[in-house]
Amino acid sequence: MKLHDLPPATGWTLARRAERMNPSVIREILKVTERPGIISFAGGLPSPRTFPVEAFAEACRKVLADDGHGALQYAASEGYRPLREEVARMLPWSVDPDQVLITTGSQQGLDLVAKVLVDQGSRVLVETPTYLGALQAFAPMEPQVVGVASDAEGIDVADLAARREGARHLYVLPNFQNPTGRTMSEARRQALVQTARELALPLVEDNPYGDLWFDVPPPAPLAARHPEGTIYLGSFSKVLAPGLRLGYVVAPAQVMPKLLQAKQAADLHSPGFNQRMVAQVLQGGFLERHVPTIRALYKAQRDAMLAALEHEMQGLGVTWNAPDGGMFLWARLPAGNGCDHAAAAGRRARRGLRAGQRLLRWRAGCAHPATVIRHRQRGADRSRRCGARRRHPRTRAGGPMLKIWGRISSINVRKVVLTAQLLQLPFERVDAGAAFGIVKAPDYLARNPNALVPMIEDGDFALWESNVIVRYLCARHASGDFCPQDLRERFDAERWMDWQQTTLNPAGREAFIQLVRTPPEKRNAAAIAASVAATEPLLAMLDAHLGRRRFMGGDRIGMADIPIACEMHRWWGLPLEHPPHPHLQRWYEGMRGLPAARGVLDLPLS
Repeated sequence: MKLHDLPPATGWTLARRAERMNPSVIREILKVTERPGIISFAGGLPSPRTFPVEAFAEACRKVLADDGHGALQYAASEGYRPLREEVARMLPWSVDPDQVLITTGSQQGLDLVAKVLVDQGSRVLVETPTYLGALQAFAPMEPQVVGVASDAEGIDVADLAARREGARHLYVLPNFQNPTGRTMSEARRQALVQTARELALPLVEDNPYGDLWFDVPPPAPLAARHPEGTIYLGSFSKVLAPGLRLGYVVAPAQVMPKLLQAKQAADLHSPGFNQRMVAQVLQGGFLERHVPTIRALYKAQRDAMLAALEHEMQGLGVTWNAPDGGMFLWARLPAGNGCDHAAAAGRRARRGLRAGQRLLRWRAGCAHPATVIRHRQRGADRSRRCGARRRHPRTRAGGPMLKIWGRISSINVRKVVLTAQLLQLPFERVDAGAAFGIVKAPDYLARNPNALVPMIEDGDFALWESNVIVRYLCARHASGDFCPQDLRERFDAERWMDWQQTTLNPAGREAFIQLVRTPPEKRNAAAIAASVAATEPLLAMLDAHLGRRRFMGGDRIGMADIPIACEMHRWWGLPLEHPPHPHLQRWYEGMRGLPAARGVLDLPLS
């Protein structure tokens, strides 16, 4: 006999709110993934390949050895103090650890917010569309959920103002939103915060995916701009592992006591043992080293899904976006045909398929092998076609194609190639340069008596010295921040370019020569150590500078970023133990993730 075949029990009267509780759409979707042959595009599971198992095994041993009894005992409802301090430290605005409440996943944070802020019939504003799990968390409080118009940049603030009356709060996911994958623009964030202040409208900002950017970090959180009016939710599920069931809420002092009381009534506290393990794992800048590996994996899988959609959806009238990070991609089917088109694509691909409710998502944890292989084959074909085009130079607007002399293994040649690719200049590269980039051919020496690479030919104009070439290309072909017109900004950029060439490069050069160009049996350990000792303080200075700016010259990439990025490619490619420089590493991963950096900052040293 099954549970539902039992005679109905007597005496049980369900609360009215229970009628509004429904099975989790997300959990029901994920059940399907357990069936053989099913590839689900409907659930956002982190990839198991990103779970730091060894780090947690070591943390488990240390936590039990240091204070096993304390780790296994009841704990404070607010959360483990060192973990709250670490959360406060890693957020990009000033946060007191007393403002941090550790939750059993960020989903519990949504539940606590609903219990504290929402009454029966209260208006709750959400994006259109929004996260299904948030609607499920709000539902037992019996709110009136009102959708606010949204576009590719995020919330429509005019529509928000029109729907404000009586609303308790606005729930919003600014970064790589679930389910659309969109990211709210800087201008829209500023407008939203200004509107929220004018309307005295509290914001609930959910940011589980914000660290999973591919090319450049998203703009600053809403809470960083309006901390007194925003409850901020974060999660360890996407950057560590979802099985930990740990998240956090950062709340203004006005509402924190009630959130804490709701937490105490719900589960006393989140698992103390898990909290201590996470606090242990986070020591020593672990996330600064670990998260870039997640970004690289998810970006590759995003690209595989985009290639598969391009191939499989031809002729079906399906459109989709290309998200800048996170785990979700938004596809639109033709009007009037529902999910029949998705099913047709599944039959065409001879695969089992589960579509979401009017949406299709790429799942970072489950890229189908055939899809990955097909993407790689298509990528190789594109590379061969691009190579063929380079052998037959095209004409640029205003003159013949740029010619770059030198092997890409040279750091100085990499600077020039990266500049040309960032500026989208068609160019031909002449693979010249013997040992240490020296060219002794008479025709080359006639153009470049310096004999070293790189050299460029721009029509009848020849130029050598890598940083001079970068300046020239930016001055001739770029605009705005790439080559600042303001003299102070211009010389600030040139200062860093000259510093790279005269200070940073010489400091690290000996380590490069010893570790890359010298046979192991002939390496000089003292010379390597001296080079490392000279370089690390310079990197610390760079890290401090980038802690105040997104790029070398400010908020946008400029010509000073190019030589520094190529220098860091060389330095971090060396087989050394590299101390953490979080701001510098964040900046470099952003530079390395730019499409223009492919083939330049992803090459092995030689």
